[in-house]
Amino acid sequence: MISGGIHYVLFIILLFFITVIVSYILLKILFAHTFPIYMLSAAAIICIISLVVWSIHFPHMADSFTRFLFSSIVAVLSAFCLAASAFIISRLLKENKQCHKCLFFEYPDVILLLDINGLLISGNPEVRKMLGYKPREYIGKHFTQFIAPDQIEKAKKKFERTLKGESCEYDLQVKHKNGKIIDMHFKTIPIIHGNRLKGIYVIGQNMTELNRYRKELENLYHKHTLILNSIAEGVCGIDKHGNIVFWNPAAERMTGYKAEEAIGKASHDIIHHTKKDGTPYSIDECPIDLAIQDGKTYHISEDIFWKKDGTHFPVSYTVTPVLENGAVVDAVLTFTDITELKKTEEFIRTSEKLSVAGQLAAGIAHEIRNPLTAIKGFIQLLQFELDVKKPYLHIIESEIQRIELILGELLVLAKPQATKFTKSDIGVLLQHVTTLLETQGILHNIQIITKIDPSLPLIECDENGLKQVFINFLKNAMEAMKSGGHIFIEAQKKDEYSVLIRFIDEGCGIPKEQLEKIGKPFFTTKEKGTGLGIMISKKIIEDHGGTMSIMSEENKGTTVEVTLPIRVSASSVLHNSLLSG
Repeated sequence: MISGGIHYVLFIILLFFITVIVSYILLKILFAHTFPIYMLSAAAIICIISLVVWSIHFPHMADSFTRFLFSSIVAVLSAFCLAASAFIISRLLKENKQCHKCLFFEYPDVILLLDINGLLISGNPEVRKMLGYKPREYIGKHFTQFIAPDQIEKAKKKFERTLKGESCEYDLQVKHKNGKIIDMHFKTIPIIHGNRLKGIYVIGQNMTELNRYRKELENLYHKHTLILNSIAEGVCGIDKHGNIVFWNPAAERMTGYKAEEAIGKASHDIIHHTKKDGTPYSIDECPIDLAIQDGKTYHISEDIFWKKDGTHFPVSYTVTPVLENGAVVDAVLTFTDITELKKTEEFIRTSEKLSVAGQLAAGIAHEIRNPLTAIKGFIQLLQFELDVKKPYLHIIESEIQRIELILGELLVLAKPQATKFTKSDIGVLLQHVTTLLETQGILHNIQIITKIDPSLPLIECDENGLKQVFINFLKNAMEAMKSGGHIFIEAQKKDEYSVLIRFIDEGCGIPKEQLEKIGKPFFTTKEKGTGLGIMISKKIIEDHGGTMSIMSEENKGTTVEVTLPIRVSASSVLHNSLLSG
């Protein structure tokens, strides 16, 4: 019996050392980076647990060595699993705690921990670096003590939302220890275990420098926008796909498209889709698209762009590609409405023609008038002797009078007569002209209807000059109404500075292609016209500081609008005096 007990004791000792060695090897394999002393301790713990388990089972299995051996192995395995599980859990908890510590203390932004009452529990080292407070100066205090006074209510509302389990992001101004206000961006994260809120994490980022850079960038953008918006040229930014990304106010004024209507659309589709003759403008030959495709700058001295209302206007434009590392990323289109430039050029050409025509007219008039006077005198003498042939003489005399009329117009063109401006009633003047031509109108089945505002003010004008203009307009209207009809004369006050006069007929109208040429030297739509009447009328109106415009539609009639200032400006008087001198 004693010998058997000794055997059991020796076996137990041997089993203890085997268990320690095997446990140490297994733990080293499982946890290679753990210190040996920890693994040895764990192995010893396993053996102790094994002995405990074995001692519990031994009394029931001591009747045979086999059962004893089986009981010992079960005890060792049970202890090993239990110890290994505990060790793994301990290791994971330790690593998790270490990671949390690294995140909390090494994070580059401020991290604060608040309880559900808003008291600060802890904070990372960035709190001192960024805000200047030591832990003892903020731990245990309410977070609102560190918020700028005017933003405390905002901070409280965000805190209350976080208490309800909602993460929040917002900007706040906080107080530095030295009293300086710092712009910060915060994110609050609720800490929830189970269904209970345990606290709140607050992560804060210093936005002072970022806000300063942002403000500088905004100021720079604002200045550039002001510059682009103030220039008279249209400026259009275009991306590499041909879509508009910028549209300045000058571009809005010229085209009628608002920025919000143009941005995002293809420039070719809204302003450059059709040529002047109505044929489509292929995008493959469009200089705007070509600049984007080949990276070259294109300058077009004259072309047309289209407006929102479907009309077009002449432009001069330059399209410049924007390159980045040799690749086209955008393009800038700058364009100018050259309507006034073309009018100026046309005015210069007309002036040159007038100058030549004036010199020619003066020479012709003087050369012809002298012999014409002699011829007219001798014809008048012959009338007393040639009673039978008097009808022929009347025809000759009528044609000579017509020649004199033409010569008179040529002389007006060559050397305008001196004008005298006096205050006159424009309504009375129109009535006189109407009375003068009313009989002629009745003969041609034409009725002249006047609508003159009786409250029209007196205007400064040259009565004879305006009579000549109004008679010319009425005669033109009558000549255009072969089948009779109505001529309407309207006069009203346009504004406090000017009056508006309209001559409206029901004649044949003027073709659109000829309308632009009306008023040019020697251009006329009449068979026996000289083309000088409208030109002289326009000049007389301009001498008064007024304007004239003609609107016409074929087979419907023509409207002539005349705007005259109530008081002739000093510049107009000076201009007329220079001409008459």
